[in-house]
Amino acid sequence: MNRKQRKAEERARKAEAAAATPEPQKFETEQEANDALAQASKVVNMKQRAQEKAKKEEAKTAKAGAASTSKKKERTSGLPQMPKLPKARKAKPQKQCECGCETMTSARYAPGHDSYQRGWVIRVERGVVKIGDVPEFARKGVAAMVKARKTGAGVGPVAPKKNAGKVGGPVKVTKTPAEAVERIVDAEIEEAEG
Repeated sequence: MNRKQRKAEERARKAEAAAATPEPQKFETEQEANDALAQASKVVNMKQRAQEKAKKEEAKTAKAGAASTSKKKERTSGLPQMPKLPKARKAKPQKQCECGCETMTSARYAPGHDSYQRGWVIRVERGVVKIGDVPEFARKGVAAMVKARKTGAGVGPVAPKKNAGKVGGPVKVTKTPAEAVERIVDAEIEEAEG
């Protein structure tokens, strides 16, 4: 259908709509005109509408209530039911953040502090920095996590996973012997403290 045909159809629809529009009513008497005007501009009384609606609802519930066999407890006091209060949660005990910053938290670490400590642990493990270069407040936590990771105690957010490899068993991680690493870390801690 091209553009001309669409415009012709649109004009035809408009003409049909204009023909279907009712002509204004003609009244023989003034009383008929006033009655028609009053009917058209009748204002709905909201109270009456609400009462009619309530009656309809009562009729529906009466029909449904007669059909159903379930019994509902009726309140004799006439008062509405009290709302249920939300259950109070037990407060989790607060403890210090494990990174060493002394922030009180209900988890092991305050938000973001595990990443901060993990970053220092990775730097120490790779030899980029020594334990003495770690900020003083984080030094204790970093040293504990480095020891735990090297001895395989599984402490800290970045401990190696058990059986993390294929079906054949755990992944073999090449690292320096645990005793040597522990001695190095202990020496660095003593250097930093003394």
